Parts: sequence; structure tokens; C-alpha cells
Amino acid sequence: MKYALRYRRLWLAYLLVSVGATAVVVGFHSALNEDALLHEVGGSVISVLYLVPLYGYVQQKRIRPRWLWVTLLIVAGTATLVVFSFALVAAFLESTLLPVLIWAAIAALVIPNLFAIHQYVHSRHIWGAT
Repeated sequence: MKYALRYRRLWLAYLLVSVGATAVVVGFHSALNEDALLHEVGGSVISVLYLVPLYGYVQQKRIRPRWLWVTLLIVAGTATLVVFSFALVAAFLESTLLPVLIWAAIAALVIPNLFAIHQYVHSRHIWGAT
């Protein structure tokens, strides 16, 4: 099913919110860490790189190289699971649900993007029969 075509306004709104949130986070982080230029540039590149396949999915456009988006999906999905697992362990050790709730909220914002990237890299409509 082509969710980006069927729910076009929803995905476009999610893309715009994601771009805005990324701009705010990158701007806020750079304001706090004026000395860490290399760290800031690396974080900004990763943040923008994460938005590129989302844009491709929403606009139904092929943005090469496809292997990069597959790799990004694998790394981001694994990182989300690992961080959530660490939050569960921290919650168990500290006897509080706060770490789990924080990471659950972050995951709730990230999971639609992971879904979109998955749909994007596996779409025959976008990539043809490959």
C-alpha cells in the first residue's frame, strides 16, 4: 500500500514537523555547544541525512544511493531498540519509569520516520523492479 499517496497531507505535515524539530534541535544544540564545532557539524549532517529519505518517501522521488537509506534504516532502527533497552534497564535499576517514558516519547516521534524509510527503500513504485 502506498501510504504516502493515500495520506499525503498527513505525511507532508509529518515532514514539515520533522524539519522544524530538526532545525530547532540543531540550533539549540549549537547555541549550547559553541566550542564543539566538529561534533555539531556531525550531528547536523546526521539529522539532515535522516530527513532525506523521508522527503523522498513523501514526494515519491528516487534519491540515490539506495544502499545509504537501507543502511540508515538498519542503524537507526537498531539504535532505537538499543536505547530503549538501556532505558528499560535503567528504569529497573532505579525503580522509576521516567527513563522509559522519556524514551517512549522519543521513539513515538522517531518510529513514523523509520516506517517511512522502510516503505521508501522497499517501494517498487519508487525504485522500479529492483
